[in-house]
Amino acid sequence: MQVYVPTTAISIDDYTPVIATYGNDIELPPDTHPNTTCFIFPTGQHVVIWNGLPALASSWRDDLIPVINAEANRRIIAVFPDYSQRNATQYVQDALLRNGGNTDPAQWPPNDQAIKTEADRGWAYVAAVRQASNTLSTSNPTNPCDDSHWPAPITPIKFPG
Repeated sequence: MQVYVPTTAISIDDYTPVIATYGNDIELPPDTHPNTTCFIFPTGQHVVIWNGLPALASSWRDDLIPVINAEANRRIIAVFPDYSQRNATQYVQDALLRNGGNTDPAQWPPNDQAIKTEADRGWAYVAAVRQASNTLSTSNPTNPCDDSHWPAPITPIKFPG
């Protein structure tokens, strides 16, 4: 469940107001709810009615790991979607075969070198996001989706034609 909350109202020990909720199958433009943070939970169990309005109970922090993992996935998919990851693997494998199994990309033709460089850039970002996710899992941040906790996004992965 996608739960949008005002970024400035995120609370560790009190109720956090909820602006909107959506199923995970709904895709929204990033600017749909300005000045909010989207938390993704496995279920809606933490959304309650508080003072007559929807809110996140402080128990949402019991599911911090799924929120962090969903945020990591969102960041990765935004620049290196699943299909690009599969393509990267296939393209590099094909380049290896074209080059007789030579594992030194410096000796490959320029187009194959460019493919390897772009794939490596994507995998380096994935590794950096995973590292940030692992760190957040033990640090219990107030807002695990805050950009300050994550590596800067990269330009989307695009393989040479």
